Amino acid sequence: MLNKKALGSGLSLVLIASLVSGPAYASEKSSPNDSDIGTVTSFSKKVANLPSVVSVVASKAKSKKVNITVTLQLGAAIQGSAPTGSEVRVGSNICRITKSKTKCTMKNVAVNSRLKISARTRNKSGFSKWSKSVSFRATSGNRWSLRPTVPTKDTPTVPTKDTLKFNIKNAVGLTLKNSVSGTSVRKATVGSNLQAVDGAGNTTDAVTSGSAVISRFMIAPNDKLYVVFS
Repeated sequence: MLNKKALGSGLSLVLIASLVSGPAYASEKSSPNDSDIGTVTSFSKKVANLPSVVSVVASKAKSKKVNITVTLQLGAAIQGSAPTGSEVRVGSNICRITKSKTKCTMKNVAVNSRLKISARTRNKSGFSKWSKSVSFRATSGNRWSLRPTVPTKDTPTVPTKDTLKFNIKNAVGLTLKNSVSGTSVRKATVGSNLQAVDGAGNTTDAVTSGSAVISRFMIAPNDKLYVVFS
């Protein structure tokens, strides 16, 4: 079904992966307008989403001291409330990050210190909870990074933002091709059953990199596009 709601140049895309555990990708104050395809329940929580510590690196500063650089992955920004900053707890000290930046360095930490490192993010409604802590020993050259989860054969997989790209820049509407089977799309290198419609009524695949099977799409009153994977 063709959704005739115009898509402005500032329209942004939010992906919602069904059947996969993990943090929600976005939150809306009101439910999006559903193109007779489905509905999305909005979340009531308004404080910032929980961040994750994804890497820690220790570099030599001076005798018996090292610098600890921590990199975060922020949770999805809640609509209308972008992150205003984050705090990283390195042992008993706090390193502060401004806005949506994701990296900070705690300088002159005692060498061989055994540290617990965690983080939290803030928006206008308040701080998130502290993330799960990472144990780290402050020795020069020591590194830690979050290992990606390796899915088992029974675990559904979802393309990541590094491989799945959408192009709806010139679209005036969207529609789903119900005739496309899920198996054929998953086997394809590039493609989906979501079609972008231009001003002349021509349709092109909305996915330009990666492949995905989409069960429904919704356009919110603020022109954000939500996509639910099969």
